[in-house]
Amino acid sequence: MLILTDKLWLDNHIIKVHSSTSEDWKKVESRILTTCVLEQIKSHLTEVKENGSKRMVLIIDLSKGCFPPWFEALRIAHYSHTNMKKLIVEALDFTIIYVTTPNQETWINRLLSLYSPARPVHIVHTKKEIKEIIMKNEKN
Repeated sequence: MLILTDKLWLDNHIIKVHSSTSEDWKKVESRILTTCVLEQIKSHLTEVKENGSKRMVLIIDLSKGCFPPWFEALRIAHYSHTNMKKLIVEALDFTIIYVTTPNQETWINRLLSLYSPARPVHIVHTKKEIKEIIMKNEKN
């Protein structure tokens, strides 16, 4: 299942999502909990749109947990594409995907070839790169 951290939300409009363990993905409730996280992301995007405030930054951290099963990854991408695309265009600045293995990067690239992102996506390999991208975009 997905886990959302929003401790950087109030000051920076940054939310971070990571995955849980492979055992958690096998649980019946993981699909429901993942949908709840997607709805939380949608809620943050709606808040940005309604307040006309600074756009949101989404960090997807693949260094924790495990990559979701392929079917779930497709479901998450499809949900985002069909239920949040307009909000993403209006309220998301960019997404950072933090990968730590070549296998993760391969899966992300496959997913991105199926669903074209509505806003810029940066695939990074270090925490330093995450900071650099955020700092660069804060200056703009």
